[in-house]
Amino acid sequence: MPARLRILSAAVAALVAATCVTTQVSAHPHIWIDVDAAFNFEAKKIKSISFRWALDDFFSAGVIGAHDKDRNRKLDKEEQKDIKANAFEGAKASNFFTDIRFNNDRFKIETTTDFSAEIKKSQVIYRFTVPFDAPVDPSEQAVSLSIYDKTFFVDITFVKDDPIRLVGSEDGSCHFILDEDRDNPIYYGVVFPQRVDLLCGTK
Repeated sequence: MPARLRILSAAVAALVAATCVTTQVSAHPHIWIDVDAAFNFEAKKIKSISFRWALDDFFSAGVIGAHDKDRNRKLDKEEQKDIKANAFEGAKASNFFTDIRFNNDRFKIETTTDFSAEIKKSQVIYRFTVPFDAPVDPSEQAVSLSIYDKTFFVDITFVKDDPIRLVGSEDGSCHFILDEDRDNPIYYGVVFPQRVDLLCGTK
């Protein structure tokens, strides 16, 4: 595995299990991920959240170099399976950088589904879904979502255009607020992650 990929993979919560590189607390962002998310509704309850991660060009180049075996810049099923095992699942130790809360209680991600990876121009795009243990009624529970690396080695930001979609709830009963989470700073208290609060009816 190239040295560049070893460093990058370790930075993303030891995405490559065989690599152990310690991230210094003082490190500024070295990897950037642009994110959008979809809350998936069924019968007015949320059953899962689907995510799209767009990795920065440099990290993407490392992933492509290590996993696009035939160098055709298309990731087949076996190459995607390899990426999932060696450049994604390691992030489970950090809850996939994802802080989902129901009534301010954190949800631990035990599994993800529907993982895929593709190359778009110079970037690698990950898509995956986080299923809930049971459907959540957002009119009865406060639902929030933040995505961040608490060491700030990885800078994760929601995209500007269409960052959040409410799939299956197009009747206008729900909307979201996306803002800085001033109550939960990271990186010595100077960085405020973005937070999505889902509002549906009254709570």
